[in-house]
Amino acid sequence: MLRRALLPLVLLVGLGLGAVAAPAQTQAPEHPAPQFLNRSEAAALMAGPGAQAYFDAMHVPELLAKTRQDLRGLSLAEARERAKAHYAAETLEFSADEQALLRWSLNALWPTLVDKAPLYARTPWKFAKISDRVEGGLPHTREDTIVFGAGILQNLLAGYRAQDLTRLQVFLGYLLVHEQTHILQRSHPAIFDGLNTQFLGFVRVPAPQMPALQERGVINPDAPVSEWIFPLPGSPGEAVLPWLQLGNLQTPSMPRDFQKQAVRFRLEQGQWRLQEPDGRPSSGPLLEVQGYVDAFPNRNELYHPHEIAADLLGYWLAGRTDASAQHPLRRALPAWATQSLK
Repeated sequence: MLRRALLPLVLLVGLGLGAVAAPAQTQAPEHPAPQFLNRSEAAALMAGPGAQAYFDAMHVPELLAKTRQDLRGLSLAEARERAKAHYAAETLEFSADEQALLRWSLNALWPTLVDKAPLYARTPWKFAKISDRVEGGLPHTREDTIVFGAGILQNLLAGYRAQDLTRLQVFLGYLLVHEQTHILQRSHPAIFDGLNTQFLGFVRVPAPQMPALQERGVINPDAPVSEWIFPLPGSPGEAVLPWLQLGNLQTPSMPRDFQKQAVRFRLEQGQWRLQEPDGRPSSGPLLEVQGYVDAFPNRNELYHPHEIAADLLGYWLAGRTDASAQHPLRRALPAWATQSLK
């Protein structure tokens, strides 16, 4: 879920770590064959039985933010059903130009995928389209499908028609790999759990089940479970759980009112325990935890290790070269990927 994807296009643009190798597979196809869901297929994806757990995890403030609907006064069950119907109604058909744009970008990216990370090239590429009245119009994934909002597709088409193709491909290639990484995280969890722990340094713990967190929390469709803590360098026995929440519960807007929080954990008798000094979870702004922020290259993608991984892989495979290119994680990633994404 890329929070900055709607910015004007002019702004877009080793180590032996015990990597888990992907199982041997057939050779990657020579050319991509993307699938574009029609409106009916997209509605089944967004609001069908497979989506029920996603809606069941959300509370009314988050439903307000993600649908722009007035759901106040409804029971939680009614609000979830109303939101689900809205998601189905706001699916759209791809235009011929939008399909051509995504085919062009995927074709340009394909030789790099086949050469450096063939697991991406062997995995089917599927796309669905929604209006900007769902999920803030932000790109995200559902099951095995990348979901694009209508607004960002129009922005991308404007760059395509202006023939600013080099800069456009760097951004769109990054976006495609970023989102496809989330699909691979579902289909190959052992590989990416290993990335989270051995490469990024996270530790998996039971996800907190506390109303004080859940009622204002945000469920990321690309990483719906917040269960990874990061032990802080230089602070033995202390760790933070990155947590995404809403800062405004009355009239929330997505992504304007999203906040990245650090929920505090402490190692006690060999177990990581949530800190609750006054009966409520101890937390604060994630970007003020310097030991956490300094560990990763992109401050905008810090709110889950799956997002950090998607940023690292998208950046590398799209050939981005901006100021964070020399970050140690960016420099070490190719060695991990060569072994793990065969």
